[in-house]
Amino acid sequence: MEDSGVIQIIEYSTLEEINTSSDVKIETQRELDVFLRFEHDLGNIVFFNTEKLRAKVVLDPEWLIAGVGILISPSLHLIEDHPELHPQWYDFKDTGRLSESLIDHLWVEDENEDFHKNRDHLLNLMERLSIIEKPVEKDRDLQDQKPYYWVPCVIYKSAPDHVKNPKTCEGMTRTSTLCFVSKTKFIHIGVFYRLVASFLSKFRPAEEDREYRLYGGCCEFEIDNRHNLYVALNDYIIHATIFRYSSKGEDPDNELCSQVRSFIYSTLVDISACITPNSEFDICVKCDRSTDSIKGLLSISDGEEIRCKCSKPFHPVKVANLLKFWEQTIDPSEVDQIHSVTSDITRHREDQTSSRRRTLPHGKKYHVFFSYTNFDMPWVKETVEKLEKDHGFVCCEYDRDNTPGTPLLNFASDSIHNAHKTVVVMTREAFRSGFVVLEIDIDITQSFKERRKCVVPVLLEDCEIPSKLSILNFVDARDPKRRDIWWPKLLTELGTQGEEVFYYLCSCTCSSHEQISIINTELLTKYIQADV
Repeated sequence: MEDSGVIQIIEYSTLEEINTSSDVKIETQRELDVFLRFEHDLGNIVFFNTEKLRAKVVLDPEWLIAGVGILISPSLHLIEDHPELHPQWYDFKDTGRLSESLIDHLWVEDENEDFHKNRDHLLNLMERLSIIEKPVEKDRDLQDQKPYYWVPCVIYKSAPDHVKNPKTCEGMTRTSTLCFVSKTKFIHIGVFYRLVASFLSKFRPAEEDREYRLYGGCCEFEIDNRHNLYVALNDYIIHATIFRYSSKGEDPDNELCSQVRSFIYSTLVDISACITPNSEFDICVKCDRSTDSIKGLLSISDGEEIRCKCSKPFHPVKVANLLKFWEQTIDPSEVDQIHSVTSDITRHREDQTSSRRRTLPHGKKYHVFFSYTNFDMPWVKETVEKLEKDHGFVCCEYDRDNTPGTPLLNFASDSIHNAHKTVVVMTREAFRSGFVVLEIDIDITQSFKERRKCVVPVLLEDCEIPSKLSILNFVDARDPKRRDIWWPKLLTELGTQGEEVFYYLCSCTCSSHEQISIINTELLTKYIQADV
C-alpha cells in the first residue's frame, strides 16, 4: 500500500484481505472505512464510501491527476497516427465534447495502461466531481453522434457579440439580470465551470446554426421548451438572465425563475467553500439601463425605490420591479411545498446528497444538537428532517432522542458534549427558558474547551439577543420565503463543504493557441477531502 510507485490503485476487497492477514489488523469494516477516510482527508489516498466508488481505492493521487490531465489537455501527437480520431479531437477542443472512443485511445496509448484498466472507476470519479458530465439525452439532431461527455473546463472559444450581449426580439421576453457577487470580490473561473457542469447534468445547451452556445465565460441552456437560461462570468461576477419565447408576450415563469435563483446561489456557496471557508455571496439585480458588467448593480436588500448611478443623468429605480421575476409571491402555507424542491433543478442536488451519510468528527455522536423550546419545535422538526435526509447529518433533539427518565439537564449536557455543533434557536420564548439559557452557557464553555466555534445561533424572530451570543455571527432565518438565502449559510456554519474531494482548478483564456492548465497540485491535499 505504501509503494505507490508500483501500485496506484487497489481493489477494496484486496485491502480487506491484506488487513485480515496482518499481525495488527483493523477489526471491523467500519473501522477500515474510517481509516481510509482519514488517509483521504490527509490527501494520501482517494476513497469514496459510496456504492459506485467504494470498490477501489486510489493509492497515488498524483497518478489520478496524470490520468485526468491526459484527457483534459490531450496533445495532438497522441493521435497523429490515427486520422480517424482527428475530427473527434478537434470537436473536443472546439465544443468540450469528449468522445468515449477518444478516451479509450488516449488512456491506452499512455505508457501506464492502468488508466484504461480502471477506466469506469476513473470516469465515475471525474463525473462525481463535475470535471465531466454526461449529456442529458442523446442529441436529437445528431443521431449518429458517438457516446461522449461534456468537459466544461476546456470550453474556451470566444462568444460572438450577440451572445455576449443578449437582447430580446419579437416573440421573446426576459427577466432582469440577476448578479451573484462574492464578498471576496473574486470568483475563480473554475467555480464558473463547475456551475456550468451542474447545469449540463440536467439541461441541454442551447443551439444556434447547429452549434452549441457554450463559450469561454458564458453559456446558454434550454430549461424547458419555452425558457432559456443565459449565464456569464464578467469581471468576477456571475450574471444570470432567463428568456421566454412567447407569441403572446408572456413573462418568464415566476416559479421557475425563483428556483433557478436558489439553485445558482446554493451551488456557488458549495463550490466556493472549497477555496474560501464560509464563502458568502451578495445577490444583486442589474438596472435595465446599465450596459456595464459592474455599474448598475442594486442590492436586493435596497429600499423600494433608490437612485441608480449607472448612467447620467442619475435616475430612480424600483428594485421590487426588477425582482418581480425572481421572487415568487406565495401564501405562507405554500412555503413547505415550494421548498420541497420538486423541480428537476433542485431534485438533482438532492439525489447527489441523500445517498451519503457524513462522517462524524472523531469522538462525536452527532453533527448537530438543537437547543430550543416547544414553541419552536415545528421549525426544528422540519430542519432536522432536511439535514438528515438531504445532507447526511446526524442530528440530536430532545423530543425525539431523549431516553425516558433521563433528566433534561443531563441529556442536554451529554448531547452538547457529543455534538460537533449546537444550533441555538433564537426566539423570545427561547430566551425566557432557563434551560435554553443554561444550554447556551454549556455551549460557550464547550467552545473554549475545544478552542473552536461550537455554537450556531439561528434567529427565527425579532428578539433581544443576549450579549454572550451577540458577538457571534448568526443565521437570519426570520423570513421563510428567503430560505434560498439563509439555508446555504446554515449549511456552511454547520460545516458542509459539498462534494469537494478533488476540486479541479482551471486556468484558461479565450485564445485558442494557449494551453489549458488543470489541477493545481499544491492544492491537492486541500481539495482531496471527505465531507466535513
